[in-house]
This record gives sequence, structure tokens and C-alpha cells, in this order.
Amino acid sequence: MTNIKRMYYPIPEASKILGCTIDELYHLGATSRIEICTYIPEYHSEPFNVKVNEGGEFVFEEIEKRKKITDRFFSIGDMNLPQTAKEFFIFDCHARFLQGFFSLIPNDIINLELDRFGGIDCITPGELMTPFYSGFDIHLSNLNDISIPCERLVIMAQALDNFDIEKIAKHPGSEGGGEAKGKPNASKQSKLIKALLEIQYGVGASNNINALINEERGTGELLKDLQLLGIKPPMTRKALSGWLDDIELDYVGNSTSVGISKK
Repeated sequence: MTNIKRMYYPIPEASKILGCTIDELYHLGATSRIEICTYIPEYHSEPFNVKVNEGGEFVFEEIEKRKKITDRFFSIGDMNLPQTAKEFFIFDCHARFLQGFFSLIPNDIINLELDRFGGIDCITPGELMTPFYSGFDIHLSNLNDISIPCERLVIMAQALDNFDIEKIAKHPGSEGGGEAKGKPNASKQSKLIKALLEIQYGVGASNNINALINEERGTGELLKDLQLLGIKPPMTRKALSGWLDDIELDYVGNSTSVGISKK
């Protein structure tokens, strides 16, 4: 028995871990109960569309500086921002390069499940998503002439670790490929950020984002504290406001707002 912690498992090995057939695993992917990914060694093409579903302002700032987005799963490169994206905060842009792991949409997986005669050796997806457990939620579309051999399909280890057999099935196409996926624990993370802001800057501080950070004017308590520590703000005012929008903290019966103050 090995103690090596794997990042991903090829489809045959993943099916053995779950105790199901490969066709059943494809069915789970086609009905949005497990994410099936593919590995793309390198892909250069005419410009394809990139839609940022989460953290658009921060991601676009990175694109303007580096012309690429990378994390431990993938790299998207040779990117450019249309002028309309910069002027109107439309978080769509273009790229010419892909490499790494990307998620297939259910509509492409169902064809594999229903291929009873084994005639499908490759799939040609018109769109892809970044993996669910990556640091980004990005939708890629208008992909031209990309062909993926079926042996490059994998299940990420985190998807296997968190597999829930009770998850409700959805028919392919019930969730559009460009929709935000909703990151795991995103609500809890937002609640933690809100709670820490309340502890540091006082009760109600998280409801007045302009008083915490206003990069246009160079003002705000949070912005000043980050500058004192030499930390570049990891988000903009609009991004922070979006994270905390409609987030409510849960209080216990004996909670108190007295005795906690900044510094």
C-alpha cells in the first residue's frame, strides 16, 4: 500500500475507488454529481473566449500585468483585455494558450456514457471550465479544433474525497457552462472575513466597505493597515463588497459587542 497522495486518478482507477463501472462514472459526470476533468498538454489557437465568474477585478489586474492566469491546476496564457472590458467591467477577455487540467461540461460527457459500441476515441469540447477545486471560476468557450483523447480524462483526488452519492442528479444542460459554480465553503469564507472585520474595526464596520478600503481615493482603515504592513491589497473595494453582499453572521445568545476593539 502506498502513502503517496495523488492529485488525480485516471478514469479506470477512479471507477475502482468508487466501486462502480466506467459507464456509471460517466453517468455521474453527465448528471453533475462528480466532476470529470481532462489534461491538455498544450493548446495554441486563434483567440477563444474567457469569462471570469468570480473575482473579476482582481483577475483582470493580473491579466493586464502578466497576460496569463495560473494556479496549481492550469495555465491560461497569451491573454488580452478588450477595451470594453476595461471601461465597463465586463469580465470577458480572450486567450490563445491552454495547458493543464480543465473540467468538462455534462453535455460532452453524456456522449461517452451513451457510446455503447466504443466508437468514440476523442472528444472535441467547444467549452471547458477551470476545475472546481482550483483558485478560479473561469469558463472557456469558442475553442477551435481541440481534440482530447479519452485516456486523458481524470477525476481530481479532491472530487473523490468529497464525493456524495446522495447528491441530486441534474440532466445535462440544466446548468449552463458559463454559470458560476459556487466554490466549496465560499459562504463560510465570506462569513469569516466579515467576522474578522467586525473584530478588528468594530461592530458594523463590514457594512461600510467605503470606510475600510477605497483604492480610488487611497483612504480607508483596512487599506492603511495593509500599507503599514507592506501588503498589497488582495482585493478591490468592489470585490470585497461583492464577497460580503447578503452575508449575515450567526450570533449566539450570550454574544456581546463590548470589549473588542481595534488594536
